[in-house]
Amino acid sequence: MLLAWLALIGAVFGARALRGWVQRQRRLLVAIGYPRRTVDVPRGWSVLEASRGFGTPPVDVRRPGRCSTCRVRVVEGAADLPPPSAHERRTLERIGAGMDARLACQL
Repeated sequence: MLLAWLALIGAVFGARALRGWVQRQRRLLVAIGYPRRTVDVPRGWSVLEASRGFGTPPVDVRRPGRCSTCRVRVVEGAADLPPPSAHERRTLERIGAGMDARLACQL
């Protein structure tokens, strides 16, 4: 029974590793860099969701896209990103953010 339990736990870890390998091979992950590390997250996650998911202190966002406290700077890959929505663009213009700034809750 103990051997079956250990085999099951090993299978779970093996399946996770296989899933990660498949996601990397198919380019289904996006790299997000933080000051001390880089994490790979599934496409479709916002930068804010990634921050919360990987233990980076999240920003309190009460009204997404409004408060502008979740600003991030895009260092690489800006051409691959979708353009900011009208709401995000207005917020970034209002606070005088640079062209490389985006809102983590929207990106």
